[in-house]
Amino acid sequence: MTRYRSQVTRQPKAGFTLVELVTVIAIMAVLAAILFPVFYKVQECGKAVSCLSNMRQLGIAVTLYVDDNDSRFPSAAPWGAPSYWKSFNERTIVEALKPYVNSSIQREGDQFVRCGVFACPSDVGLPLTYGMVCGVPSGQPVWKFAGCSYEYYSSNQDDWLRYGTDPPPVPWTALAPEVEVASGKMERVGAPASAIFDLSEKAVMGDTYFWHMGDRVPDGSMVYRNTVFADGHAERVRGVARVQARIQQLKRWHTFSEVE
Repeated sequence: MTRYRSQVTRQPKAGFTLVELVTVIAIMAVLAAILFPVFYKVQECGKAVSCLSNMRQLGIAVTLYVDDNDSRFPSAAPWGAPSYWKSFNERTIVEALKPYVNSSIQREGDQFVRCGVFACPSDVGLPLTYGMVCGVPSGQPVWKFAGCSYEYYSSNQDDWLRYGTDPPPVPWTALAPEVEVASGKMERVGAPASAIFDLSEKAVMGDTYFWHMGDRVPDGSMVYRNTVFADGHAERVRGVARVQARIQQLKRWHTFSEVE
């Protein structure tokens, strides 16, 4: 008996057509364009939170310093390289707070390679147009040269809310102003905590520049800013509130001349 084997013709697998491939690539590009800003924003928000955690620890350090130094704030320069301020016989906020911070700080020559809580994770440096400022070159992380990404509000700030009045009032906003302790001799002196009207509303430290997403909008105005306050707490506050906290005047606490 003759058997007939049925033959089945196999069809080759169909691949993507050029149109389908282009369509898939286009969809992937659209999804990437939508998701990338989201991922970037999440990453930057994480850095802002990490920065705020650093500031909380620095706020504790400032409180401990004040408790150990007759209730006075650190007599330290606003920000900049230690070598720069050493030429003026002044110290930086890193040198003042280092004993109160449980964080590793490591230097190699004149540069820092590790600063712990003194380094903001978003610190990408100052704009290139700034050049060299207080021993810190622009375009590179500030902490690598200053040892700290944060500015200590030790010097007086221009109070534009009162600027132009006649006669202009002395803006007693500084936490460590330079004062004349003798004829022609200037010295930076830490302000007493008792000179602050409300410790919870007086700003002490903040990022040296606008590094976090949301710190500033295209028109240049400030929206949010991480800030350390005189009572030791830290929070991300609206720009206007932060400016007011920074320029908040202190009570007159000495009779020496004050350098503007």
